[in-house]
Amino acid sequence: MSPLTALMTSAGREPAKSIALALAEPGVRLALTDLTPMGLEDTTALAQAQGAEVSTHVADPSKGLAVRMLLDEVLERWGALDALVNCPLAQPTAGLLELDEWDFQRTLENNIGGPFLMLQALGRIWREEGRGGIVLHVITGGGARPPETGKSAFAASQAGLRALTRSAAELAPLGIRVYGVCLESVNPRGALVAARLAAQILHGQIQAEPGTLFEVDNTGDWA
Repeated sequence: MSPLTALMTSAGREPAKSIALALAEPGVRLALTDLTPMGLEDTTALAQAQGAEVSTHVADPSKGLAVRMLLDEVLERWGALDALVNCPLAQPTAGLLELDEWDFQRTLENNIGGPFLMLQALGRIWREEGRGGIVLHVITGGGARPPETGKSAFAASQAGLRALTRSAAELAPLGIRVYGVCLESVNPRGALVAARLAAQILHGQIQAEPGTLFEVDNTGDWA
């Protein structure tokens, strides 16, 4: 069996960092990206210590040109990709009446636009190659639970990412399966369970209909 090669965004921060380490083992190749190098070095060192091969990339996945350049760079390094993990984390803190317009728009651009651009660009590559792949959206909140005070922009973006994940079920005939791992909030136990769940999905150990949202609550249970 050929090694799993996965591209992960926001890999220098939680919960993406825990997912990277849950995947890291001999035979796994990880392309880790974030907006800045801060945090990537630590994730890289820990993943390599567990036997994974790792490349690091600094890029803004909310910009189309940056996404295409990132994918070119990753594919030049590894030759192919089997999986993509999107973990958007822009979180301005302000009440609705105080929230700056730029902060609101940037949150939607980063947290919905970024995953859309990454999914679309890689999906087109997979379609051209005649192969499928797995896309995992890591989502925090945006469900039935009321959002934290001052996090309205983030909550709206996560609700949109849930909808994008469900809509991406249309890609299933191409062999492209898109799932969501949804946390109530980022806490150590929830992040650890989400990481293990994500690793099982990416390794094909959990089968579900494309577009499925796996809900992880604050106790670490999931459904």
